[in-house]
Amino acid sequence: MYQKSKSQIPNPSIQTATMGLPSVLFIGSTLAFSDQTIRAIAAEFPHLNSMRLSGLPDLHLFAQVHDNIALVIFEQSFADQFGDDIHLLRRACNGARMVLSYSDETVVKRTFDAMRPGTEILPVGFLPMDRPLDAWLAITGLLICGEDYLPPELLATQKQQKAPEVVGSTEQHDLETSETRFDDETLTAREYEVLSAASQGKQNKIIASDLSISEHTVKLHIHNIIRKLGVSNRTAASAWYHASLATHRASTASAVNG
Repeated sequence: MYQKSKSQIPNPSIQTATMGLPSVLFIGSTLAFSDQTIRAIAAEFPHLNSMRLSGLPDLHLFAQVHDNIALVIFEQSFADQFGDDIHLLRRACNGARMVLSYSDETVVKRTFDAMRPGTEILPVGFLPMDRPLDAWLAITGLLICGEDYLPPELLATQKQQKAPEVVGSTEQHDLETSETRFDDETLTAREYEVLSAASQGKQNKIIASDLSISEHTVKLHIHNIIRKLGVSNRTAASAWYHASLATHRASTASAVNG
């Protein structure tokens, strides 16, 4: 159970954080979040305070001194906090978003399943620790910006549709198996924006510039889009988009004329 700390012994890192800058806090040991990890975040996001705190007492003390906390990332041993106590943690941190990092898939699946019945999930994120550095930084960047990221491990727990028998080309099969998902709100608003731009043949660099996000973030969005749609590549995803858009327009026109 989460309890506010009564300790008044300050952690030196709490005092050295630059006042006024948003903070990304890693809660856990050096085994979970190495010095190299903290330096990588600091280099990628120089406009943020990036630091590691040992546990909840230091987190509470930090929140008393700094009111601009963007993100709090916990090591997976804190998974039990991601239940009823998560709202207490958010209030203690001035509404900051809470993120559970993990290396054990069973931990994050158990936590996610326990949260779904009647619990608000949006303020909570999940951060896999076994990704390549560039992908990991991109995922972290999404979470810092308030975007949602659902890891493949959790996507696999969602309802999956049985694919029909493969007939014809791979792209045609991808399109046929994905058309039924258009109305399921499978993609986020941002993913639709990225997919719309990609379907126009725009390069990642152009998409990043148009949407004011990094190329890493664009790549991550496209990776998630392909996975969510169940297609094999960017071309098939674009084909799905154009076909779905045409179907949507035809349906809308029919409703208006009917």
